[in-house]
Amino acid sequence: MNLGPKKKTSIHANLPNRFCYWQGEGGHSYLFSRIELKDLSSFSDCVLLVSIEATNQAPDLLWVGHISNLPSTISSNLQSQDSTSIGIYVHLLAGNIKVQKEVIDDLCYNCERTALESVA
Repeated sequence: MNLGPKKKTSIHANLPNRFCYWQGEGGHSYLFSRIELKDLSSFSDCVLLVSIEATNQAPDLLWVGHISNLPSTISSNLQSQDSTSIGIYVHLLAGNIKVQKEVIDDLCYNCERTALESVA
C-alpha cells in the first residue's frame, strides 16, 4: 500500500543508494540518509523512515516518526525481514521537535497514527 511519499533519485550520481529525497503532501522534499539496520542505535533525535522496497517499483512507506517512537513491532519485523527489501532512512536536518513534527506530518499525511508522539 503506497502511502504517498516517493523516493527521488539523488542529485549525486555516485551516491544514489546513500542519499535520497522523500516528498511530502505539501510538495516539500526532505533529504534522507540510508542507513543499515545495525547502525540504527547510533542515531537519536531525528526523523526515521522505514520503507518496503521492491525491485522496479516505487517504495512504500511503512513507518515514519521520531526515532525514539519506533514501535517494537516494527523493530522486531525489521530483524526478520530480508534486508534488501527494507529501506531505513534518517533525516538529520530537522533540528528541533517542532520541525521534526512538521516533517513527519508532511510525509505521513495518510498514516493512521499520530505523527509525533510525546518525546521526553
